[in-house]
Amino acid sequence: MSFEERNVAEAMGPQELLARCVPQIMARHEQAWLVGGWVRDRLRGELTHDIDFVVPAGAVATARFLADWLGGAFVLLDEERDTARVLVGPSWEATYLDLAGLRAPRIEDDLLERDFTVNAMAVPASDWQGPHLSVIDPTGGRRDLERGLLRAVSSESYRADPLRLMRAVRLSGSLGLELEKDSRVWAQRDAALLATVAHERVRDELVQIVDLAGAERWCRLLEDLGLLAVILPE
Repeated sequence: MSFEERNVAEAMGPQELLARCVPQIMARHEQAWLVGGWVRDRLRGELTHDIDFVVPAGAVATARFLADWLGGAFVLLDEERDTARVLVGPSWEATYLDLAGLRAPRIEDDLLERDFTVNAMAVPASDWQGPHLSVIDPTGGRRDLERGLLRAVSSESYRADPLRLMRAVRLSGSLGLELEKDSRVWAQRDAALLATVAHERVRDELVQIVDLAGAERWCRLLEDLGLLAVILPE
């Protein structure tokens, strides 16, 4: 890509960027899916600057290619788990393209390993522009979204990654969703596990929570779930 083309890429919004990237990704992989927040926000009628792709394998190599092709920044997130990020545009309005290899033999099984049902949906990348999305939704995330609920994928979700305890509060606040009853009980049960998470990751989530509108409400939720005593034991 020429210097002029890279400047054009940096100025593109998420939709224009997708229109350019999807053909490139599909040319390198027989299958690819848009997953997580992009699907959730598309169903909510919103645009997002965080775009997640899953491919069968070789995600890091494709991310490197896209970063070079778009003139973006490449960030290796986890080589062992085949995940990487491409940042396109200036830092204050960058679009994040995350690519990951499948974590299970099928996309449906991959989705079952995610945090919350509203994030456990996928759309074939080839169908991203369709007026009626072909949503792969093994956990009922679309229904939960319509009902205004944030539901953990399973009773083991927080144990798989205890930072999801903080994410439950942040997503409740940022998406305007009510934390589902069982998901609340599981969070209270597993609250002590937050102490095993790196302080920097907890701090970053806490900063985002206190920056939410009505932050007092979300701090009270942290307290109700038993998380505040772990974060600030004093």
